[in-house]
Formats: sequence, C-alpha cells, structure tokens
Amino acid sequence: MNNNEIPPAYEALYISSMLWHTKSAYSSIKVIKDWLDLVENDDARALELPKQNLFEQLQNILHQAGCISCHFFPVKQATQHVQRANQLRQVFEIQDESPLKDRKLRNALEHFDEQIDNYLAKLRRFK
Repeated sequence: MNNNEIPPAYEALYISSMLWHTKSAYSSIKVIKDWLDLVENDDARALELPKQNLFEQLQNILHQAGCISCHFFPVKQATQHVQRANQLRQVFEIQDESPLKDRKLRNALEHFDEQIDNYLAKLRRFK
C-alpha cells in the first residue's frame, strides 16, 4: 500500500456509509415498487398510500443518490478527497460517464430549498 491509498479499515468506513445510503434508498424503492404493483393491478389499496408518503420516498431516493455521489465525486478538490474518490471509483468500477457524476443534478437535489426560494420569488414578481 502506498501513501496515497486509503487504508483498508478506512475504506471499510466509506463503504459502510455508502451501504447505509443504499439500504435507505432500497427501502424507499421497495415502497414505491409495491405501490406501483397495486396500481398496475387496479388494487384499491393503492389509494391507501398517502401522496405525502410517496413524495417522501421519491425524495429519499434522490437524496441518497446525492450522498453516494459525494463519495465518488467529491465537491472539494483537495488531494485527500480526490485520492479517496479515485480509489473508491476504482474499487466499485464507477466510470466518468456515471450519472452520479452529474454535478448540476446533485446541486439541484442538495439545494432544493434554494430552488423553491427562486421559484417563489419569480411568482411574486409576476403578480
């Protein structure tokens, strides 16, 4: 192991963090999949899932994707962050073409509150 590599114990810490985010997203995906199955089968139980819950599940999936993205494509370009990201991308075989790299999408998700501010400000100007 050279000085630029993450020690295995530290790599396990990053992987554990990404696993938590992945499990959380998977849980939300399962809720949505089960709901879509009910919708596809015209099952009246589909109406029992509150719209707010469905929205929260979708939002959780997107949020977790943003969190995972940060491990592979860090915001700060300091050497230690870049080295860590490079090593994790290599371990997980994440290519530069990965949707997780899309900074514009990630920023839109992470700064959703600012997007709402801008939207509401535009509405006020048109009244």
